[in-house]
Order: sequence, then C-alpha cells, then structure tokens
Amino acid sequence: MKTGQYSFQKINIHNTIPENERWGVEGYNTGENVASFTFDATFTREGGSPANYKIYLPEAGTKKFKIAETHKVNGNNKQLEMTVQTNSPIKFQHQGSYEMLVVQTNDKNQQYLMNSINVAIDPDNK
Repeated sequence: MKTGQYSFQKINIHNTIPENERWGVEGYNTGENVASFTFDATFTREGGSPANYKIYLPEAGTKKFKIAETHKVNGNNKQLEMTVQTNSPIKFQHQGSYEMLVVQTNDKNQQYLMNSINVAIDPDNK
C-alpha cells in the first residue's frame, strides 16, 4: 500500500459576516477529469451589495503541482453564478485530492465560508 504526501496550511476563516449579509449556496455541480476540475455553483441572498469573495487553493498544490485556477461570475445583488476551473499539467502517478474554499469577504475585513469542495485527482495512466 502506498501512502501520500500531506500538506497542511493554516487558513482561519472566522465566519464574522452577519447572517443577513451572507451568500448561501443554492446548488452546485462538479466535474472531474484526471487533474482538471470544474465547480459550477449558484449562490443567493436577500439583497445588499454585490459579493466579494476569494478562492483559496493549497499553496503547496499551486507550487508543486502547478494547479492553476480560473473563474467567471455572473451576478447581481441577489444571485451569484460562479464557475471555477482548476487544472494541473502534471502527470499524477497516484490518486490524490485537495480542498478548495470559496470565502465571502467584505470591506470590514469580515469573512464567511461560502463553500468547501474536496477536489479529487486521478492518476494519469496514459
């Protein structure tokens, strides 16, 4: 049995944005293919200012495995549609995974964890 390499990174999300200002996940879909991943999500809220958010990927993964992230957003003050794609050009010999976080932020330096996704990486047996 082979074991993997584990890397932990301290990210402290405080969930301090008031509940009436938080974006909640309405629904999402994921798609995986070797080291490519797609996350399509819709977030909603009652109103207020547009969403400010940050995508967190593990630093070790983005450096060692060259994981790149792109995303696009459509939205207004009540609905936010997000597509996040991650990909790595590295050929993986073993299965693995990493965590991606979507964190809401505001101008008062408050945060809220909108979604946490475990991204699977399959071996590239080609």
